[in-house]
Amino acid sequence: MSENILYIVPIDRDYQATAEHVENAFSYFEEMIIEAEHEPCVWENASFSNDDNQVIVANTALTAGWISGSEEHWKLDDEEYEEGEEYYEIMYGTQLNDKAQQKLEQLFGTELELIWVRN
Repeated sequence: MSENILYIVPIDRDYQATAEHVENAFSYFEEMIIEAEHEPCVWENASFSNDDNQVIVANTALTAGWISGSEEHWKLDDEEYEEGEEYYEIMYGTQLNDKAQQKLEQLFGTELELIWVRN
């Protein structure tokens, strides 16, 4: 079984986030992730390949793998999750809910893209 890695990168790959933007966005990112095999981290000068083998390069990326989270931040498919659970494994391709996406973008200072990769 492959590990699902999430990368969150600026849509504008040349965007230079300030240290404050990165710190604030990362703190919020950590709040979104209840558990993870690959702990949340900030990756400066990130370079990785997506599932289509396209190389993605960004000045700063937030990343984590095999993550768990809650409906507070994630768009969860009702069929995959049992009601009443406190948190869930976040499946490959899951997106942030609109409120969490907007807050993360506001903290980071730019529009962001979520890229899932099977590692």
